[in-house]
Amino acid sequence: MRTAFLSAVKRTSNGGLRAELTLGGRSVLGWQVDLAQALKCERIICLCEAQSDEILDLQHQVEAVGGAFHTVRGTLQLTGLVHADDELVMLRDGLVPDRALVMELAGLGSDGEEPTARRLRQVIATLPTTHPLTEASPFDFERIDRERHWAGFAIMRAAHIHSLADLPPDGDAMSLLLRLALQARVASQTLEISAGDATNWLLALEQNGLREREQEIIAGSRARISDGGIGGTLAAFSVVKIAPRWLRQGSEVSAGIAAIFAAISLGLAATSVLGQSAALALWPLVVAILASLLSEVSIVWGRLRAQLWPRARRIINPDWVRALVDATFAAGLVSAHGITPNPALQIALPLIAVGLARNAGDAAPGRMSSFWRDRVLQISGFALAALGGVLSEALALFTLGAVAQLMLRQRAI
Repeated sequence: MRTAFLSAVKRTSNGGLRAELTLGGRSVLGWQVDLAQALKCERIICLCEAQSDEILDLQHQVEAVGGAFHTVRGTLQLTGLVHADDELVMLRDGLVPDRALVMELAGLGSDGEEPTARRLRQVIATLPTTHPLTEASPFDFERIDRERHWAGFAIMRAAHIHSLADLPPDGDAMSLLLRLALQARVASQTLEISAGDATNWLLALEQNGLREREQEIIAGSRARISDGGIGGTLAAFSVVKIAPRWLRQGSEVSAGIAAIFAAISLGLAATSVLGQSAALALWPLVVAILASLLSEVSIVWGRLRAQLWPRARRIINPDWVRALVDATFAAGLVSAHGITPNPALQIALPLIAVGLARNAGDAAPGRMSSFWRDRVLQISGFALAALGGVLSEALALFTLGAVAQLMLRQRAI
């Protein structure tokens, strides 16, 4: 069995636990648990003084996916939890290492190789004595010889835990395990981390010290959370500026407000069409712009949360959000297209345009896909066309463009 040994004991200058400092909207211990699960650790052991709410929450998360989570208060409790032939992954209290570096150390590389395919490589990660990390925190990255310090990560056989029974029970369990692994000649590897890349191997000491890394993580996710286009770009820019605030509820709140604007737009469209009110004809499209932008914000919030919390449960389905926006889009076009004397044309052409846009968005490659998915741009363009009295012509051109895109896609296949 593969076991992760974590710790939530060390405290900040304010008296709080390092493990409960937040990075990207979740605790440092949560990052470590997620890394352990990425390494397919079936059991997680956490050394702590007491079970805090955060530790209990993580325990429930691990057990919900079939894993085992144990808390211990001393070295004597460890021996009964592991077998001698188990694999032991050990992470220093407060350490948030780069996942790709950890995978490489474990002998898996960063290509997503299945960690359960074979045993992990036994290794002790080290840093040079002159490295800025060891100079700043010499007691956390403890010295192991004249030229090297422990980097806070190691993989070894769990048999070393049973040797703790012969050592003083009040000692630092991780430090003792490190010494036992060194005596057993577990191979060491010096990390190639420059001073400028030190945030890739982060030791959480104070909350303020995590701000820079937090912003790097969030900003680095921008390209992956946006569909492109004006709507997606605006939504991603807004979310990145606000995050990590609202990370937990941002997707649901944005979707709820988008639904309210969509309902207002649909109500205005129904009033305009049924009451033949020319004064209201354009307003459904104007309100639909706000609904579409907020729907993009909701989708981007959800993607960012998935990036930062890989095991978070998705509450809002982006397909349903897009379907609601498209219904609002079509109703707004029907309302704004009310100038035609032909009711069938008033209804049919907008529905055809929206339907073709959905299909073209799925079929088009690269940047063209972003254009056909960008409802903020499209609704805004049609609102301007309606204001200029050329909505019918704009709809015809848009529909022909979507048909051409689908024909080109079909020909390429």
